[in-house]
Amino acid sequence: MSARHKAQKEALLEQLKRAENERENGKPAKELPKGGQESEKADGDLADSAAEGKDAEEVRMGEDKVAVLEEYAGLYEENEDMAGWLSVEGTKIDYPVMQGEDDEYYLHHDFYGQESKYGCLYVRNRADIDKGTNFVVYGHNMKDGSMFGELDLYLEEGFYREHPLIRFDSLFEKRTYEIIAVFRSQVYDQAEDVFRYYQF
Repeated sequence: MSARHKAQKEALLEQLKRAENERENGKPAKELPKGGQESEKADGDLADSAAEGKDAEEVRMGEDKVAVLEEYAGLYEENEDMAGWLSVEGTKIDYPVMQGEDDEYYLHHDFYGQESKYGCLYVRNRADIDKGTNFVVYGHNMKDGSMFGELDLYLEEGFYREHPLIRFDSLFEKRTYEIIAVFRSQVYDQAEDVFRYYQF
């Protein structure tokens, strides 16, 4: 790993730790820029080095080894449960998305495995975010607006029209999704005999 990439990794990890600490201490959380974003604009060879596999973490997927996108390689090295990054322009939603063995672990633990009322955004263990077309990203709706606390902004049509896209990057590719509907729902009790659209 080059000195430049190592410095980018360390800066991103420090920003993530600082934001978690600020939230835990009741201070407003700052938006977290993804690693390498500023450097990527100033120095276009980052994308090239990731594409060529230089200094990039490689992950085995079936028979193949696939290079993790350069901007997420450092975070993936820190916690291999990281599955991607979700961001929504105009909101505080700009977080890593986790995927662990226990589907509820990241409800109450942060990126570093510490107990946290904020938890992390996560997908279920069985979700195939690399080849699948349907998966649910779970997270808390926090009153301070963090995590999914600002999704309610989409109840206003004007906000939707100004921010119709969601960016969800897997570890291996950048993706942008267009919002086609917004609706309120609930998670049902186990005993209720209803259709659970979120379990597929």
